[in-house]
Amino acid sequence: CEPAVIPGPFASELFVTKAICMTSEPSVLFGECFASISAARSPACCAKLFLEVLRPYQVEIFACGEVDLTVKERTVFFVIEWPDEWRDFYLSSGFAGRDPVVAALAHRHDPFTWSELRTDRQLSSAGTEALQRLRDHGWTEGLVVPIPRGGTRFGLVSMAGKGSHFTPAEKSLIALLSVC
Repeated sequence: CEPAVIPGPFASELFVTKAICMTSEPSVLFGECFASISAARSPACCAKLFLEVLRPYQVEIFACGEVDLTVKERTVFFVIEWPDEWRDFYLSSGFAGRDPVVAALAHRHDPFTWSELRTDRQLSSAGTEALQRLRDHGWTEGLVVPIPRGGTRFGLVSMAGKGSHFTPAEKSLIALLSVC
């Protein structure tokens, strides 16, 4: 495999082999992927590399942070890789207060998809509307990786794209990658 450089201001830091991003067997070079992301020198570099590695899974956006289900004011995002218009809408419209992903953390502590949220029928009407808004924006499936921090606090990596579903193996690999 020839090295490929991810374009952008952090190009000198982001060397990833084509095989990492394009292999049909993601587990083959998963350790190398994990090491590359873990060694990123800045959050911005890590975010760009994370998205590049997730490209074969049709993931286009993600955010990570920490959520407190009891004290909402403690919620913080560390990285938001969303289009500006979506970020502005999310933060200013009250969507954050009815986000079905955040609501699901009360009973889901393992990685889950939007499809699983729809299937388990525990979504409120506001949650159903929120997922529809995401679909209207073109994001058809999402994967959410909760990281329990104790009590009602969770680390959270939430990603979305235009894919149809994540296989159990993809879900597991991406969840592990999300923790680094």
